[in-house]
Amino acid sequence: MTRSLFYGVTAGLLVAACAAGAVLYLWTPHDRLRITVGPVGGSAERFVAAMVAVAKKQNPLVSFQPVEAGSLQESSALLDGHKVDLAIVRSDASPPTDGQTIVILRRDVAALLIPPRWKVDSLGGTERKNRRAARQPRSGR
Repeated sequence: MTRSLFYGVTAGLLVAACAAGAVLYLWTPHDRLRITVGPVGGSAERFVAAMVAVAKKQNPLVSFQPVEAGSLQESSALLDGHKVDLAIVRSDASPPTDGQTIVILRRDVAALLIPPRWKVDSLGGTERKNRRAARQPRSGR
């Protein structure tokens, strides 16, 4: 009887260990992606922080490890050297040779220079509250 008790306890401990291992596997992050964060306080750093927060809510099994980069060119070099998995880089400033594009972000700005004597109340149907205007000061002629 002691031999069957020994086998029963051993089998129970083995099943408990397998169950604990399965729970631990399901609750720990499976993937750790290294991502560059640009200069401190820059727009790239803010974008990465927002992206990580959203990704953590939507898929908690993926974790991000931020890697500091002094500039976007340095981010490109880290991606080229396979030291990071994701990087925010500029396409006009040394893009990585074997990197793949995931997202292209643009911030377009339009400027219209007008003489100070012209009166502009609307511009292409936009209301005044949705645009900023900077007028050139009148010269003292």
